[in-house]
Amino acid sequence: MSEGNALVLKVTLDDPFGRAIDKPYRVLAVPADWLLYDLARLIVGSFDFDFDHLFGFYNNIRNYGKSTEGYEYLGEMDEASEFEGVTGIVVSKAFDKKGKKMLFLFDYGDHWCFIVTVEDIVDAGEYEELPCLIKSVGQAPAQYGEAEEEWDTEWDDDDDWSEDWSDDEWDEEWSDDDDDF
Repeated sequence: MSEGNALVLKVTLDDPFGRAIDKPYRVLAVPADWLLYDLARLIVGSFDFDFDHLFGFYNNIRNYGKSTEGYEYLGEMDEASEFEGVTGIVVSKAFDKKGKKMLFLFDYGDHWCFIVTVEDIVDAGEYEELPCLIKSVGQAPAQYGEAEEEWDTEWDDDDDWSEDWSDDEWDEEWSDDDDDF
């Protein structure tokens, strides 16, 4: 695979906990010489998730713990990993042929599981700009569940809650003479 290639990847949210029943997916085109770290950021962003957790790519789709090939981002714990890190591996090394599939596991606590499949390997010149979103099907669930949506609707940055407190009330409630602290 040459550096002038692009990979067309289908990324399907395949959630074992039933949070994504309709299995939304995205088709992305990325430069072959892109880092896996950058691919992870693109995947997460294409599903409107925050890129704020550890993650890895694994060749055992159903049991990542039994993978023989993997690439991980474990933050400060990277040295403890049995696999190579994502910050030094290009996409074309991990996804080296058409049809190859890997699990992209994002957030080891919530276990967001994405199946990444190489749909095609093409000349990068076929796209005006890389990376690009070719197709988006289905709505991704909220990353942090219903509580995230409730928070967004209840909080109003324009509310001035400080009007409810006068300086005198604050002083009475939280005086320095209070020995409870």
